[in-house]
Amino acid sequence: GNEPEDPNLLAIIGDQDRGHNLLLELNDPRLVSPLRQHLLHLHSAVHGPWERLRPSYNRVIRTEDTAIYLFPRLRRNIIAKKLLTVPSGSVLRLAVSHLNDRKIGATLRAVAARGVRIEILAHDTERRVPQWVEEQLLESLTFRRYRHPQGLPMHNKFILIHTPQQREVLLGSMNLSVRSLYVNHELLLVSSNPLLVEAMERRWHDMQNLLDESMTS
Repeated sequence: GNEPEDPNLLAIIGDQDRGHNLLLELNDPRLVSPLRQHLLHLHSAVHGPWERLRPSYNRVIRTEDTAIYLFPRLRRNIIAKKLLTVPSGSVLRLAVSHLNDRKIGATLRAVAARGVRIEILAHDTERRVPQWVEEQLLESLTFRRYRHPQGLPMHNKFILIHTPQQREVLLGSMNLSVRSLYVNHELLLVSSNPLLVEAMERRWHDMQNLLDESMTS
């Protein structure tokens, strides 16, 4: 509805209407129903820092192979704790549009030091992923900036975990940024569902291939 587009604004934030995103469908009523209730609550509630104390925000929406965490919540270090349990010999692949939390950076370096191979595809702008993040992480893991050939912003936010025992994916609205981890209303989904994991693996390889093609063209 923002026609005509403001070229100055697009130069700063990118074309959000054509952003390089991925939508996944969840159709299990055990997940959909409580998520719908949460959405309605977000639109009707009075918001403030006290929300992380509410039991409804600290619950976990679960099925046999999937868990959804709502934010803000009291225990906010779910991603860091999950990463720190990944055993040596595993592979972590992270597609991140925002990364500026120093604690997450320290966690990734600690995990890499234990013998976990880590690969990151990060948004190309330093506004979302500052240069100091790249400099710190390059010492410990593979870090590449994702530049779409058409300059479209990348909003992917997922982590693929491959251990000798299983495959998992973490995804949702949650960024690895200070505001997202500690302030914003966010969703984090953790799943070992094979269809979901395979969908995100395809996405990862598509992004890698597109990046490789753009570098060789």
